[in-house]
Amino acid sequence: MSTSDDRTPTPSPQRSTSLSSLMGPQERCPDCGVAVGEAHEYDEYDGGCDIARCLATGHQRLMCDLDHDCGQDIWTGWWPGHTDCERLGWMLAPGFPDLNRLYTQAVWDSERHTWVAPDSEQTVQR
Repeated sequence: MSTSDDRTPTPSPQRSTSLSSLMGPQERCPDCGVAVGEAHEYDEYDGGCDIARCLATGHQRLMCDLDHDCGQDIWTGWWPGHTDCERLGWMLAPGFPDLNRLYTQAVWDSERHTWVAPDSEQTVQR
């Protein structure tokens, strides 16, 4: 966060997350700033990007404390889980994914790196 001449804090454009940023695609990751198609930044000291997902569990890589390789999550331009909610039909309203339902009811498919409905025949549990 920086300050303007009148000493009013102004949000950093790279780290600000607004409601509109959750509704549509973004060219750059709101946390680490990588472009669409690039791997989120990783730092062994602090974990790196807050938005990156662990490809083994589907949850936030930053908080993953399991003994496995989390892989390199790629920024797609969409908030994690948004396109999964659209595919599953789990939207609260146009542009508003039901992420709570996704993370409590869906099952992570670690081979396809996507969330699937719990009754899906394509579910791969690990």
